Amino acid sequence: MAARERIGTRFRPQGRGAEGLDCLGLLLSAGQAAGLELAAPHFPLRGMRLQEARERLAAAGFREVAKAAPGDVMLGAPASLQVHLALWTGSGVIEAHAGLGRVVERRVGAGESWDSVWRLPM
Repeated sequence: MAARERIGTRFRPQGRGAEGLDCLGLLLSAGQAAGLELAAPHFPLRGMRLQEARERLAAAGFREVAKAAPGDVMLGAPASLQVHLALWTGSGVIEAHAGLGRVVERRVGAGESWDSVWRLPM
């Protein structure tokens, strides 16, 4: 999975490159490394509701699916009016983690929930 190559990269709000990545930057960087041309939906730093995030993912060509497969995009809302994206590995997620200050891979904890699952456009 191309996202694993980004583990350890510094977290940076709105980051899209070598200077650091945020959750959307991780998704775009991993997609590019996998040879995908992804249309980047605009995600503001704060102030977005889940429904708006779903609409933007769909408009960018992502497709909502019922069950996650490795490489799928997980959409969640860790705080009010803040959305978050992570990539499903099959047993956990790879995400740009603001609190830890870097891209990490971690298991999903018991009781942790995600709003929806999205498949990359092919």
